[in-house]
Amino acid sequence: MIIIPAIDIYQQKLVKLSKEGLGSVTFYRRTPLFQAQAFEEAGFRLIHVVDMLAQKTGKFTVSDSIKEFKENTNLQIQLGAGIHDTKSAHEVYSTGVDYAVIGKFSVTDKTEFELVIKNFRPEKIIADIEFSNNKIIINDHDIEPPDVKSHIEYCLSLGIIKIICTDYSPEKESVTDKIPFYKSLVSSFPELELIISGGISNIDEVKQFAELNPYAVIIGRALHEGWIDIKDAAAYTGS
Repeated sequence: MIIIPAIDIYQQKLVKLSKEGLGSVTFYRRTPLFQAQAFEEAGFRLIHVVDMLAQKTGKFTVSDSIKEFKENTNLQIQLGAGIHDTKSAHEVYSTGVDYAVIGKFSVTDKTEFELVIKNFRPEKIIADIEFSNNKIIINDHDIEPPDVKSHIEYCLSLGIIKIICTDYSPEKESVTDKIPFYKSLVSSFPELELIISGGISNIDEVKQFAELNPYAVIIGRALHEGWIDIKDAAAYTGS
């Protein structure tokens, strides 16, 4: 298992968001580039970048930051930027990112999603699944939310093996309460490169998730706030 450090960008700045979303943003003093270089210096080779505005509006805003990362580091980049059709996918890939992260679009418009896969190759795509009580969260009353495992099967059938999963089930108060379900995904889909996201806040939790042997966990705030020492996290760089 590796740790993939996360960099959330809003208005070209490194940020953290509260549950209220863009209505409540905390800006870090460090620039996105400074943070990316710090992660690379610690030994990380891959970062998870999120264009926070694009996630909400569909308007891609972090091309300058991606260019800085590519010109000043050797990091690989997986980017979440609100892809919703082939045009927005082309805009993301034209920046030179290594992987594009695609979320609800993979449920709400499968025809267009499959066209993106055809144009940009499945190995360059990471599906992003947010779910609660085993149902994918899509906020579209006209579409019946699929269950997690059936959607993973669908993505795997298209050649997508890297899938981010975030469990928002309200009854699971601790991040470690989510481990049994993630364990079932690992055992059910041997070919799946599971990337677990959401809520890991200390190195002991990292160690518990490592026992599942997923492909990766994504960690942002815990690294930015120092709850997990970057030197301890560096044991999970895959180097």
